[in-house]
Amino acid sequence: MGRPHEPTPGRGCPRCPAWLDADTQRAWYEIVPQLDAKGVSSKINRDALIRYVITWGNWRKLQLYIEQHGATHQTGYQVHTPRPETEEVSVIEARLVELEQSFGLTSAARPRLHAQPPGRPEAPCRRRSP
Repeated sequence: MGRPHEPTPGRGCPRCPAWLDADTQRAWYEIVPQLDAKGVSSKINRDALIRYVITWGNWRKLQLYIEQHGATHQTGYQVHTPRPETEEVSVIEARLVELEQSFGLTSAARPRLHAQPPGRPEAPCRRRSP
């Protein structure tokens, strides 16, 4: 149960922005229905969800780059140093953990969530045609 005077946004599935790239949209359509099923989806969360899926997309692109090119590169004669992308991945991972916790996507964060009671959402959480 929430705090007595805490505002309670109505449940509902925020609409996926059409301008997100295909991978990021796939992440959106994977996570939003799960959040809705848990009672933590709300249209007011749209911007936070956009930040989450964009951050996830950036993390995934960097991970793919590191998988293809390796975590280190040669900068001088036989000197291998970490690629700059490995540091970027670490920074993005930390941000992702923060965002995941705010949506209850980690087991430690779930008990702190206050879900909306089940009810009929304003809009179904499913992929819409462009």
